[in-house]
Amino acid sequence: MLFEKLLSILKEFEDACIETPHTECFALPLIQFRLNIFIELSESISKIENDFAFKGPDDEILYFKIIKPQFYKYGVFYKTIFKIMSRYPVGLKKGSKKYYFDCLKDVKNTFDRQVDMFEYYRAGYVNNDHVIFRKNFEERNIFAVLQGTQMIEDFLHNATDPRTFEEKLKDYPKFKWTGTKIQAVILVNVMVKGNLINNGNVTIADLMEYFQVTFNIDLKDYYKKYQDNINSEDPFKFLDFLKTIIENDIEKNLEKT
Repeated sequence: MLFEKLLSILKEFEDACIETPHTECFALPLIQFRLNIFIELSESISKIENDFAFKGPDDEILYFKIIKPQFYKYGVFYKTIFKIMSRYPVGLKKGSKKYYFDCLKDVKNTFDRQVDMFEYYRAGYVNNDHVIFRKNFEERNIFAVLQGTQMIEDFLHNATDPRTFEEKLKDYPKFKWTGTKIQAVILVNVMVKGNLINNGNVTIADLMEYFQVTFNIDLKDYYKKYQDNINSEDPFKFLDFLKTIIENDIEKNLEKT
């Protein structure tokens, strides 16, 4: 019941915020509106969580490490940016970004205080999961804090640089797909059919075109390639390749414990 309830309110919250991206939400009334929604929804889950008996440590870890942060990062994010925007000082020169840069320094200080946990999160470590992500551990919600902090950083970068995403993209190095074409085709199909992009509200053709432009690869015959893979003797070859990568990472993590 707990898992289903949390995923349900997560969808409800994200559906309510679909029009304006979170990290581009600068209007204080809209921020307050979303924060109020979060508070109301989070209250509905808190009692269930307090009374819930997990089946075992694995369920507990799954909940506090993976599932809960997907929703609670928004609480960290909106509570912080509400303070940032409601306390914007008067008397600054028009267009001044100094206040936002000062706020970015606070984000950096948060990173410095939690640098070990940021490493644990980013590197995908698992060796201390049985201690950190347990109901009786004080910092069990640390991943929500880290993910929310990353959103705050993105928000402040947008505040200091209001260019469109397409304009900012020009600042980044060009990326080229170096896998095989069939791997790219399978990946795009899985993202669409698995509802991993826009909750499934995207066509294979649109995402395939985006993928081609972003990673400089020609996938115009993607339909034939996908059908050829389905009808091949080993349609799960790419899946086995991904499985091997994850297994190697698991082995490396075990070696560190």
